[in-house]
Formats: sequence, structure tokens, C-alpha cells
Amino acid sequence: MAQETKARPGLEAETAVIGALIYAPEIVKDVLFTVREQDFGIEINRKIFRAARDLYLRAKPVTAVTIRDKVGQESSDYLAQLYQLTTTSANWREYAAIMAEDACKRRMQNIGMQLATIGTAQEGRELSAKLQQEQSGGRQIMAYTMEDMIRDFAARQTDKAPLEYVRYGLAEVDAGTYTQPGDVVVIGGYPSAGKTALALQMAMWMARKWRVGFFSLETDHRKVTDRVVAMLNDISFTAIKRRELTDKDWERFAAKSAAASALKFTLIEAAGWSVSDITSAAEAYDFDVIFIDYVQLIRPSTTSPMRSEQVAEISRELHAFAQSRKKLVIELAQLIREERPSMQKKTNKPQQNEPRMSDLKESGQLEQDADMIFMVYRPVEGGDYNPAKSRFLRIVKNKEGLLLRTLLWFDGDKQTFTPMTMTSAREVEEDKKLVERNARNERMSGAKRR
Repeated sequence: MAQETKARPGLEAETAVIGALIYAPEIVKDVLFTVREQDFGIEINRKIFRAARDLYLRAKPVTAVTIRDKVGQESSDYLAQLYQLTTTSANWREYAAIMAEDACKRRMQNIGMQLATIGTAQEGRELSAKLQQEQSGGRQIMAYTMEDMIRDFAARQTDKAPLEYVRYGLAEVDAGTYTQPGDVVVIGGYPSAGKTALALQMAMWMARKWRVGFFSLETDHRKVTDRVVAMLNDISFTAIKRRELTDKDWERFAAKSAAASALKFTLIEAAGWSVSDITSAAEAYDFDVIFIDYVQLIRPSTTSPMRSEQVAEISRELHAFAQSRKKLVIELAQLIREERPSMQKKTNKPQQNEPRMSDLKESGQLEQDADMIFMVYRPVEGGDYNPAKSRFLRIVKNKEGLLLRTLLWFDGDKQTFTPMTMTSAREVEEDKKLVERNARNERMSGAKRR
């Protein structure tokens, strides 16, 4: 190994980075989510980095011992040598910068050698584009002439293969939306409106086909698991929380476990994480879709004291990630303003809480960067619908489809949303009448006592 780094002196920096990673546990997170795996030129260093990242994402200690167990016994001597030679981690960022620069140089040299042996002009143009990308700091330049655009359009329209849109599992929503990887979707709502439950249901639907990562910045993984189990197995959430599952509940759980395990869904506890942390994990797991619950809890990378500027920067970073990596990013977001009941014109009675895009908490940048925005909210007390058993779902922004407002039946005990049917509407109406009847009886009883 020493001979390899000596023969290639530019690679000494990456060895120093790996040494710092093992030497100082307190910098593990920063190193893993700053350094890129593809910048390592030494295979053993790349394996160690990959193992360390995998351990960290699974909340396991990152040490020479745990890394050795993942990489293999053949790494023991090298890991021991690194640990002995590393005396400080103070300069790891400088070494990381040197490492990245050297990796860029190696890639440019490789492109140069390929250019010397090209067979066609088209090969030369493609390699020149790659070289230009490296010269621009690794940023890929995607430029299209009008001729390119016309040719691409014609090819896509004559292609008979079905388009790959990401569906949400709600028929009315799916009929009017054309979401694809690379888009940013916001689900806004007031506290306790059902954002997380709705997002989890959408995630379960998507996970049948797409690799889904759900980053929970607020809720313990066990609480999220309880919701998911209730949702997928038609088991009472109350019974789960009280540990009062019946034999039939366990039978349903056992019968559906195989199908549930096949879902391509991963839950990640991300409290205190930055955008860099989230995006690095998303790439490490190769997610197609990521949910963030919720976006205002992401640790800002900017030093600005203004919270609106911090959230704006978070939004811009997530938008850039979605577009550059072709990932669908779905951000849950809190609303800032008080709920404002609108009034039904004919009866002058409260009808619904109507949130606006401007209610997105702390930043208008969320509104600007989103390709689509959902708003989920409760009907108001005293209106036509029971707020305990129904939710309005609005699409208030949709760059590639229709705006809509739909009413969903919400089963809080099963954590599920379904389109409002005649049966569910009747149940809501009957429940409303029962509440009104009880209130009327209480008023009459009070009058008699007086």
C-alpha cells in the first residue's frame, strides 16, 4: 500500500482522509457526507469509505474493528497502520480538497488518452463534453440546440413505451398529475392535519415500484413503524399503542408480512441532519423517491441569522439535487398562519379551512421551487363534514397537470385516506347528526335543571 501511494503521490491525501475517519469518531458524519466515493483512487480506501458510510447510516459505530468486519480480515494490517500513523484529524478538509482535485486530474488525463484514440467525430464530441464537465468542477453541462429539441420531441412522441410517472395511490390525484423523478413536491398542512399519515400512505404505494426513502426528522422510527403496520395490515392504531392486539390482528399481520417486506421502502431517522446528509444518504441507498418529514426541521448550511433565508437555501439545495440526480423529492412542510374558515355563501356557516401557498412557513422559496404543492387540511367544526373523519386535499400548484380539490375519508385508527364514497359520506353525516343530537340533549338537560 505504501508503494502504491508513493508511486502516486497525489493519493496520499485520500489515505490521510481515511486515517482521520478512523482516528476521530466526532468527524465521521462530516467526512462521509463531504467526500465522494468516486474520488478515491485506491481500491481499499474506497471499500473502507463505503463500509464506514454503511455503518453510519445504520446507526452502528464506525471503528477500525467494525470496518474490518465489513471489509474483511485482509484489511486488518492496513487499518492498524492507518490508526498508528494518524495523529490528528484537524486537517482532513484540506486533504479532502487535495483528494478531489487529484481525482479530477486523473479523470481529465483518462479523457485525454481516450481522445488520442477516437474512432469517430461523435466520440470526440462526447469526450470533449466530459472534459468540459470536469473543467467546470464536475458540473454536467446539458446544452440542446433547437434541432436537438425537435428530434428528441419526435422520438418521444413516437415511442410506444408507457411513460414512467410516479403515482400516489389516489385515483383523482393520479388522473391529473404527471410526476417524474427530478420533480419537487410539497405537502403542506397545519399541525395534526395528517401530513405524515398521508405521506406514509403515498410512500407505501410508490414503494411497490420505486425505491423510496422516508427521512423522519421529527418522529422516532418506532412510532412511524406503528403507523405503517396499522395502515398495511388493517389493524387498530389504538390497539397497537396499547399492546392489545387480538389473535385476528396477529393473523392479519402474519398473512401480510411477506407482501409488506417486499416493498422497497426504507425509513431513516434524520433528526438534526442537513441537506448534504440527506442527499448523500439518498445516493448511498440509490433511492428514486425521498420523503422529508418535515423540511423546516432540516439543519441549515448557511450562516445567515434569518430563518427565511435558511429555509430558502434548504429549498434551493433540494431542488438542485432533485434535478441533477433525477430523484423525486417530496417535502412535508408546516403552515405558518392561523386556520381561516371560509363561509358557505347560502347558509353563512363555516365550511372549510382554506390554506394558501403563501402560508408555507418561513419561506416563499418552497412555493417557487415546487413543481406541485398539496394542501391537506381539516373541515371546520360546525361545517358540513366531520373534521375527525374527513380531510380536504387540494393541489394548489401543478406545473404539469390540473388543480383540484377533493374530499378524503380519513380513518385515524387505521391511518388511511380513501376517496369519499356514498357510504363514507353517509357515515360522516350520521356521525355529525349524532354529535348534534347529543349537544341538543345536553342543552335541554341544562335548561330543565335550571
